Amino acid sequence: FINLWRCYALRHGLAFLLETDDTEVSPPHHRAANWMRWFAARRNLAFYRALLVVDPDEFVVPECWNMSIPGILGAWAEHALGAGPPDVAMRDFGKPQTLNNGVVLIRNSPRGFFFLDLLLEKAAWMQTIEKDQGAF
Repeated sequence: FINLWRCYALRHGLAFLLETDDTEVSPPHHRAANWMRWFAARRNLAFYRALLVVDPDEFVVPECWNMSIPGILGAWAEHALGAGPPDVAMRDFGKPQTLNNGVVLIRNSPRGFFFLDLLLEKAAWMQTIEKDQGAF
């Protein structure tokens, strides 16, 4: 589904980043590869207004192909009584669902960086459920 996200980004005039640097998950770190995207997000967030961090197994459903994520956030800002878009947005889960951080929006804001810093503190934790998902 990676190329689908690349096409989505091109369609909406967005940048597309594909992390291939596995330094933070290679020995001596012994972290799951799942953590690569979070280290990449921390390194790159300062260069963008926001990042959409996506697991490679996530995809854009046809109904959403023409919807621009920045456009949706712009509409949110207009109608949220001055609150603006969120600094961090992700899927919530309830019974009987499981943890899922497959798609997370992080804004370039103090709270966005704070979220990433707190998350990455957990990268060294052992025996978390579903690797990086257990950190949520």
